[in-house]
Amino acid sequence: MGATVRIDLEAADPVWRQIADQIRAALVAGRIKAGARLATVRELALDLGLNPPSRSALRGG
Repeated sequence: MGATVRIDLEAADPVWRQIADQIRAALVAGRIKAGARLATVRELALDLGLNPPSRSALRGG
């Protein structure tokens, strides 16, 4: 993705919302260019060290 994504498992916002907000902010700030390849759900989950049940949380359910 070219930008660092950080999640807080203790936060009130779900994981998917934290990730979406960070990607949106990176796009607005120009840290991610339009058309850039983003990590797949699997790649992102592995990079973040999430276990399989948490991976489904990336998709919002």
